[in-house]
Amino acid sequence: MSCYPVEQRCKSGWIIKSEIGKGVFGTVSEACCKNNCNFVMKIQKYSVSKVDKILKITKENILKEKNIQEQAYQKGFAPEVHDYFEYNESSIIIMEAMKHTVKELFLLYNNKKILSDIFGRCLGLIIKSITKGISQNYPNLSNIMVTYDQVDYDYIKEEKIEDENDVYTEIDYKFKLIDYGLAEYVKDENESMKSNIQLFNTYFLEFIESLETKLMMIEKKEHKEKMINKIKILKELQDVSRPMSQEIFKT
Repeated sequence: MSCYPVEQRCKSGWIIKSEIGKGVFGTVSEACCKNNCNFVMKIQKYSVSKVDKILKITKENILKEKNIQEQAYQKGFAPEVHDYFEYNESSIIIMEAMKHTVKELFLLYNNKKILSDIFGRCLGLIIKSITKGISQNYPNLSNIMVTYDQVDYDYIKEEKIEDENDVYTEIDYKFKLIDYGLAEYVKDENESMKSNIQLFNTYFLEFIESLETKLMMIEKKEHKEKMINKIKILKELQDVSRPMSQEIFKT
């Protein structure tokens, strides 16, 4: 656990806790201000990617990422940015913590109606971002996340609610797009819509394929049948999305 400099938004200094993600240029960790740990800290070192020499992380790049995310938050589809500062040849963005990725939601639920709603809200979020002028450009199933009121979650635990439909309805998930490192302002709405939805469908197909691989390792009949049914539903959702996507892409 280490402490970052005292900043305007956190008079006592931000505390970094456990690391929750790591990329080419930096890390994402749980962060706290005193006893409030509902934040994440994205630390990016100024550097050039060893994989792609053209891809650079500079102060200007990270400021652009921060500014776009702040605008995306104002437009209602991104986590709030709480702080930004430079430290030890790095830029640090403190933002609102999310609860789960949509990949985790797809794994958590089995009901067709719920899975359809999750899928539709993912597409709706991508469409909303582009019609509001921001193209996130990396809409994988880990970059669409959800948050919810802890009070709702605690109520479900206290009342021991188990029915999937009741749980999903009671929690009232709020879907957000995260990671604006590759984001751009929309120049051609149709082209941005096409590329982002095609990317999402590609990542969604990869997710289905990973479930098919996982299926081969499941031994219990009951669990196997649940996974087979889930895969069937997810494939149907992707099939339904194709003609809808084609309609969106028409000029």
